[in-house]
Amino acid sequence: MWTARLFRLDAQKSISADNLRGLDWSGVKRALFRTRMSDRLRGGQFDPEFVYLEGSAAEFLVKKQVVLVGVDSLSIDRFRSPQHPAHHALLGNGVVVIEGLDLSGVEPGDYVLVCAPLKIVGGEAAPARAFLLETDGEHFRGNEK
Repeated sequence: MWTARLFRLDAQKSISADNLRGLDWSGVKRALFRTRMSDRLRGGQFDPEFVYLEGSAAEFLVKKQVVLVGVDSLSIDRFRSPQHPAHHALLGNGVVVIEGLDLSGVEPGDYVLVCAPLKIVGGEAAPARAFLLETDGEHFRGNEK
């Protein structure tokens, strides 16, 4: 379990370094990005125009020493990107990438991230169960009923 900050971005095509510069990065080591894609994931149809992370944004996150980046798109790079700049920048610097997160209905803020990937011997990626827990710093918040 780790603390992660969820950011809501209204980027229509891609997330650039300029989109990230005005955000509060104090204490952030794990960043999650909710875009218009969270509302489309449940539709069941693939959208090749999904929101992706530009190489400049990936490099910005590496400079911020972020260790994990999660997105609500099916890939962190543009569909059919020949160079995969975000993957290379992040994974090449040891940053963990989580793709395809359903962040619909989740408000921006700090959460405890629980991510449990399946162990696949020799695999370069794996499906995972990921969820966010609200906390006040000492206790988890939830349905107190």
